[in-house]
Amino acid sequence: KDEMAWDQWTRFNYTHKKEYVEWITDAKKEETRKRRIAQAFQMIREGEGKEDKYREAKKA
Repeated sequence: KDEMAWDQWTRFNYTHKKEYVEWITDAKKEETRKRRIAQAFQMIREGEGKEDKYREAKKA
């Protein structure tokens, strides 16, 4: 179990969670899904929403 990732996940709002789930499940290949899951765990641990980097770019 990854307590840090779970703690961050529970703090995300519905939209952030949905973005992650769609990003992972939209992958056509199993290897891509696995890679995205690993990336998602890292981003979630850091408290980043899936689209945060794009939102920040629009603000600048």
